[in-house]
Amino acid sequence: MGKVIYGLKNVHYAIYDASTGTYGQWKPIPGAVSLSSDADTTQNDFYADDGVYATISASGKETGTIEFAAITDEMYADLFNYEKNDTTGLRYQLTEPSTVTVALGYETSGNEGKLRGVRYNVSFTAPSQSSNTMTDSTNPDTVSVNYTAIGRNFTVNGETKNVLKGHVEEGTAAFNGFWGDVLTPGASASASTLASLVLSNVELTPAFDGAVNSYMGTTTSASGTITATATDTESATVAIAVNGSAYASSASYKSGTNTVTVLVTNGAAVTLYTVIVTRNAA
Repeated sequence: MGKVIYGLKNVHYAIYDASTGTYGQWKPIPGAVSLSSDADTTQNDFYADDGVYATISASGKETGTIEFAAITDEMYADLFNYEKNDTTGLRYQLTEPSTVTVALGYETSGNEGKLRGVRYNVSFTAPSQSSNTMTDSTNPDTVSVNYTAIGRNFTVNGETKNVLKGHVEEGTAAFNGFWGDVLTPGASASASTLASLVLSNVELTPAFDGAVNSYMGTTTSASGTITATATDTESATVAIAVNGSAYASSASYKSGTNTVTVLVTNGAAVTLYTVIVTRNAA
């Protein structure tokens, strides 16, 4: 079987601030039903040797539609140029053009794991919504919004590149920290990762790698020390918990399964590491 994707959820948007060239925090679009997209790709044939010598393809923009349960007050204000009369409660839409652009994030499941993706430089049209009378079978009314993504310039290894979209897969450091800062092509992957993780009397499987977030191990000891060092030793903070309790100076393991979590926070970037420790009888 090839790779199959299903289970759309966690659709978010993050507003772009042109004055700083940065994105704000992710905000949810609750009740996501579907997200469909259509790539606008141009192809030009290059002729040589009395025929088509090469076909050159270029990704221009992407258009699509998001269907979701309902528009929140925050979405009305952020995305669709609405204001609200605080005295009467009237919400009204301005006729002047909206210049808001956002990053659009989402998550899908699949037979090979989860995926989180982002579109850059996205703008929305006014929402489309229909209301239907009650019938014998009630189907909730939903909202549909068309979007266009045209890409944004990012500096990658000193070079300016226009990027339309990107994604990360489950099991990577970027996946767990995805809903922190908006992930961009030129961002440092080490912002909220660990440089080392050592549990005394426990051998990690697989061997530690800062890009891997889940581990297993066995021990016969009732206790042990845990040492976790962030890659960014100046800005990142590390919080350790054992079976839900904050780690102090020594981990206490019960018989059977124990869960060790290590949370690395660096500004809005957050990465969670998990170690399942099985304590066997000595």
